[in-house]
Formats: sequence, C-alpha cells, structure tokens
Amino acid sequence: MSNMISPPWSIACRELAFLNSGVNIVLSDMRHAVEKREEMRYVGGVEEFVKYLDRNKEKRSCRRRSWCASESNGIGVEAALWWKRQLP
Repeated sequence: MSNMISPPWSIACRELAFLNSGVNIVLSDMRHAVEKREEMRYVGGVEEFVKYLDRNKEKRSCRRRSWCASESNGIGVEAALWWKRQLP
C-alpha cells in the first residue's frame, strides 16, 4: 500500500493484528491534506505472520509449512514454522 503510515506505530499495530487473528486495526493519519490510512486484519494469525516475514525471500518450490493451535484452560497457543531446503 502506497499510503502506509511510518513506523514505529505501524509495525507495532501490524504485530498486534497478526497475534490477535481476526482483529481489525485501522491507522489513520489526518495531519496532511491527503489522509494516510492503513487497515490491518490477518485472519490466519501466526501462520500468516510467518508468510509475511518470508514475503521478500527468493521463491522456491521446496517450501514446507507446519502450523498447529491448541487451547487449554482458556489459554490458546499457536505455532507456525516455514522452512525450505537449501539446494546446492
């Protein structure tokens, strides 16, 4: 998005949106003539965060993903792993 709001607020809010899947966070900067607006909603949670971190990496077909979630006594835990085999 070309109207992205500069860090550190944007970075902190993006991380919160990933960690709280399904939450919609909207940042709006109306200090200028043209409003800068950034909306963050990541339904995939931690799994989507791992994809986001890998977005600028070289694309290879050998990627593998693993994701799991569990809840016990009202406490939820998510884990996501994404790796790729290094080719010679």
